[in-house]
Amino acid sequence: MDFVGLVRTLSAEAGIELSQEPVSPVRFKVGSVGVVISREHRDDEDSVVLHSELGEVPAEREVDVYRVLLEANLMWSGTADATIGVNSATRQAVACYRVATKDLEGPRFVAVVAGFVRLARGWREVIAAVREEIAGAKTVPPQGMIAG
Repeated sequence: MDFVGLVRTLSAEAGIELSQEPVSPVRFKVGSVGVVISREHRDDEDSVVLHSELGEVPAEREVDVYRVLLEANLMWSGTADATIGVNSATRQAVACYRVATKDLEGPRFVAVVAGFVRLARGWREVIAAVREEIAGAKTVPPQGMIAG
C-alpha cells in the first residue's frame, strides 16, 4: 500500500474525514502527543517515518536523562524498535520509527501508529516527570516562626 492509502486507512480508522489528498508530512495529535508521518524514499525503497517530540530535556538533569535514553536505545530495549534522540540545539528529545511501505497494509499501519503513540506518550511522561521533579526542588516550603 502506498503512503496516501496508508494515511487514508488511518484516517478512516480514527473517524477523521480528509478534506484533501494527504501529502507528506502529515501532522496530527492524539491527546497531548503530536505525531508526524512522513514518506521517505531511500535506496529505491519507500518508507514511512513516524516522529514525535517528547519534550525538552532539562539542563539540570541532562546527563541523567541522556543516560536513560541511551539505555532505552540499547538493543531497542525500551523503545519498541523505535529510536530516541536529542536535538542538541534545542535539547528536544524525539522518538522516531521507520518502516518499509512494502511491509505495510492498512490494519498493520494503524497498529504501528497506535503503538508509536503509546511509546511517545510514555516517554513524554518520563521527561515531564523529570521537569516536575526539578520544579518541585526549586520550590521553597513556607517559612514561618517556630513556636515553642
